Amino acid sequence: MANDVIVSNTPTSSNPDIPVRTTETVDLKHIQHMRLDIGSGTSESVVTGSNPFPTLLNGTIVASNSSTTPLAGGGVFTGAAMEVTNYAVINVNVYSDVASATDGVSVQFSIDGTNWDHSHSTTYTTGSGRGYVFNAEYRYARVVYTNGATPQSAFRLQTILKTTRVQSSLYTLSQTVSGNLFAELVKAELIAKNNTNNWIPINCTNGGNLKIAVEEINDSTDTASLSNVAASASSVQLLAANNNRKMGIFVNDSDKNAYIKFGATASTTSFSYLLTPGQTLELPKPTYTGRIDCIWGASVTGSMRITEL
Repeated sequence: MANDVIVSNTPTSSNPDIPVRTTETVDLKHIQHMRLDIGSGTSESVVTGSNPFPTLLNGTIVASNSSTTPLAGGGVFTGAAMEVTNYAVINVNVYSDVASATDGVSVQFSIDGTNWDHSHSTTYTTGSGRGYVFNAEYRYARVVYTNGATPQSAFRLQTILKTTRVQSSLYTLSQTVSGNLFAELVKAELIAKNNTNNWIPINCTNGGNLKIAVEEINDSTDTASLSNVAASASSVQLLAANNNRKMGIFVNDSDKNAYIKFGATASTTSFSYLLTPGQTLELPKPTYTGRIDCIWGASVTGSMRITEL
């Protein structure tokens, strides 16, 4: 004789599971027929490989963590503890006509529903509704929303528990990326094919920078600034600091050695480059963009011919 499985309660929005009882242990994988008594009617269905035991995975709207009551400036909405053990994610949807406080959208977690030991927070900025997705990490969770300094005229907060993991809200490529958006941490390794058609990792420098050959950097320009600075036995400025400098060329058109310094106040003991008469210096890469000074030997005549790109 078939065993009767009896519904012992009625599902609600806060308690969606239907508890059942039976006279003996039932192994669901051996069920061949299932009869559902709904009201005064009866329906019967055969359970097969192509018609498996039906399982409905619904999201659950949690009224105790949802609200449409506007908050005063600095006002706080605190949801009740909700058990999220059987759920994968907590979907928090927000609309407000004013911004929240900094990190004003928060989901807090607890192992006992009393001590809230962990949380994730972000800031809501006005303009449109926004959905946030949080993993259900502890047994209990609650939503806490803290309004900014301006009172709300409109506020809609809805919390949905979902049994399957969902992706965060999608955005178009033209939208501005904000630091208030949650993001997934992705670790990846860059690889490239070499001239023998083998894929190899691309390493970084000791400073943590991606290696790029200087010869491959496109620093082309159609603008050049030429100047002359009279040679002097006292330190003089050749070029002022210039963040847009791509290249500098210096020709010592004098009869004495020139001591060029990257920085202020050159001397015969404080310099970066020594140019003999007629010698040329091209600034190396990466291009130094700060001030450049120079000093020559005593009784010098001539000039420094300078081209700045």
